[in-house]
Amino acid sequence: MESREAGISSQPCEAKSVGPGVLRLKPLGFVDTGMLYVIIFKLGGSMPTYFSIQYSFPYDYFYANFTQEIYETIFECFSFKSGYWNSEDNNLEEIISWNSKLLSDKFKLEFDQHVRHNYKQVLLQSNQFSHLRLFWTYQSNEIILHLILPEDEIELDDDSWKFNGEQIAPLLNLSVKIWEKYRLNMVQTYRELGAPVSLREVLKGKLASTDPFSIMGFELFEKQENLESDYKTIVIKNGLLIIEQEYVSLFNEVR
Repeated sequence: MESREAGISSQPCEAKSVGPGVLRLKPLGFVDTGMLYVIIFKLGGSMPTYFSIQYSFPYDYFYANFTQEIYETIFECFSFKSGYWNSEDNNLEEIISWNSKLLSDKFKLEFDQHVRHNYKQVLLQSNQFSHLRLFWTYQSNEIILHLILPEDEIELDDDSWKFNGEQIAPLLNLSVKIWEKYRLNMVQTYRELGAPVSLREVLKGKLASTDPFSIMGFELFEKQENLESDYKTIVIKNGLLIIEQEYVSLFNEVR
């Protein structure tokens, strides 16, 4: 395990512009059923294959300004662009108020409810990614924030299935920033064909989804069994960054 006083590079959150993603399907909604997400698609729309970062907060950490403060931290790297999908006509204050109310009520969209009752989604402004979106869910005493973007915009343009470090760096920077500022259970990353691992399974020793990084506290990490040699662990404030070896250089010596 490596310990550093250092952190993510102090470089700006975004580095360059990239082209649009491959268009495939358009989602109608996400229905939370524990750790299983039922995704309803509409054929003929436009939607890239997604890469996801999942931020898990313990529900007992929720407070009056929680939603607003998390958004504001993210906006320091990627500013607010608009509401999205049934929320295009809402301003930021309306979106914050709506989502805060649903989180306070531990709201979960039921199968027989229209998606207009669900959490309001947010699009972020980005010169680096063509589509960067946030949405909330609640499950089993966890508040989950999802950050999603086109998968092909963070991968190298070849058949290696490896990530482009310049594209991963601002997402890693943001994730460490959120981790060090708030109280989270863990942070997980995964591709379209991957999936997050439930907190219950991680507590049993299963490694959180780490494609290419995850973050967790020391006590949770102690539950991990047989961490593969492909990963490196780096001590950061309040926990550990677990990252694939070939992307360790993204974690810079100087903040």
